[in-house]
Amino acid sequence: AHVFALQFGLIIFSQTALNKSSHRVEEFKMAGYQRLTAVMSSVQEEEQQEKTVSAGFNKIALTAQEIRQKPFSFRDYYKNQLISDCAYSFGDKFLNAPQEERPPLIKREAKACVELFANMMTNVRKDEALRVVLTLMSDVTEDAEMTDLLVKTAEGEQLTRPLLNILYRNDNYSKFQACLVMARLASCSREVMQTDDLNQYLGWTISQLGSQMDYLECVSRALMTFLKKDCYRAPFYSANGVKPILDILDRRITFQLQYQLIFCLWMLSFNVSVVERMKEFPVAVVLCDVLRSTNREKVQRVILATFRNFIEKPSAAIAEAYATDMIHFKSVPILNVLVKQTREDTDLQVRVQTPYSMHALLHSCPRHRATGSRFVLVPVPTCTTALSPFQPALPLCPHSNLHYRFVP
Repeated sequence: AHVFALQFGLIIFSQTALNKSSHRVEEFKMAGYQRLTAVMSSVQEEEQQEKTVSAGFNKIALTAQEIRQKPFSFRDYYKNQLISDCAYSFGDKFLNAPQEERPPLIKREAKACVELFANMMTNVRKDEALRVVLTLMSDVTEDAEMTDLLVKTAEGEQLTRPLLNILYRNDNYSKFQACLVMARLASCSREVMQTDDLNQYLGWTISQLGSQMDYLECVSRALMTFLKKDCYRAPFYSANGVKPILDILDRRITFQLQYQLIFCLWMLSFNVSVVERMKEFPVAVVLCDVLRSTNREKVQRVILATFRNFIEKPSAAIAEAYATDMIHFKSVPILNVLVKQTREDTDLQVRVQTPYSMHALLHSCPRHRATGSRFVLVPVPTCTTALSPFQPALPLCPHSNLHYRFVP
C-alpha cells in the first residue's frame, strides 16, 4: 500500500511538474511571439514612415507627369478675356513646341511668357488650369538661366504676389509647386522680397515643416534653394525656422530628407550672426546623433561641412561652445573611423583628413575631454612648435593667420 501510494504520488507530482513546465514553455513562446510581433510591427512602422516621407515628392512628380500628358488649350481663357492676345499667342506656341525649342521661344518672347503666367494665376480659379500653369512654371524654372530671365522681365510683384495667394488654396499640388517656384524666383532675383511678402512666405513654409509630413521633401527642396541667398538666412532664423528642422531630424526619416534638412542648416551656418544665434539650439548635438547613425556619405559630408562652419564662422567663445558639444557627444570617435575608411567620395575624404578638417581640430584633446576637464580654444602664434602631442596648433581655416589649440 505504501509503495502504491508512493508511486501514485510520484505520478501526480510528475504530471503536475509537466503541466507547469508546459505552461512555462507556452508562456515563453507567447512572450517570444509578442516580442517578434512588436519587432515586426516596428519594422513595418519604419518602412511606412519612409514611404510616407518620400511619397510627397513622388506624388508631386507623378501628378506633374500626368498633367504633361493631358491635352490642354488656352483658347477658352482667351475667349473669356482672362488672358491677353500676346499671352494666348505665346501659350499656344509654347504648348505645341518640342521640349528643346521652348527655351529659345522664352528668350524671344519673355515678356509674353511672364504675362501668360501672371494672367492665368491671377484670373483663373480652376484647380486643373492652375495645375497646368504651375507645372509649366516649374519646368521652366528648373533652368537657372530661364529663371533669371523671368525675374528680369517680371515687373515688381507680377509673379510673386499671385504665387503667394496660391499657397492658401486647398489643392496640395498647386500649393507646393507654388512654394518651389517662388523659392527659385527669389533666389535668382537681385532684389530682396518685400518684408510683408517675405514674412508671409516664411510663415507658411515653416508651418508646413511642422504639419505636412507627406510633403516634407517638397518643402525642404524649396528651402534648400531659398536659403542659398544670404539675405534670407537671418529672417528664416528669426521666424523660428531652426526648431522644426531639428524636431524632424530627431525622427526616423529617409536619408534624402536628412540630407536636405541638414543642407538648410549648412546654408544658415554661412551667416555669422545666424551661426552665433543658432547656439541657442542643440544643433551640434542633433547633428552628432545623425552622424553616428548614418552611413550615407552625402549626409556625412554635409554634416562635416556644417561642423566646419560652426568652428570657423563665429567668435572664439561660440566656436568653443560648438566644439565642446561635438566632443562631448562622441564626434571624435566617428571621425577616427571615417579617417581609416577608404572612400570613393574624395570631397568627404578631404573634409575628414586635411589639416584644416574637423578631425584634425577635434582630435587634439579627446582623452582630456573624457576626464571631464574643461578646455578652451586659445589663439597661438603660427610658428609655435613646442606643443604636446595632444595640444597641436591647428588653423581654423586655410586663410587664417591664427592657429588654435585646446588648453586646460
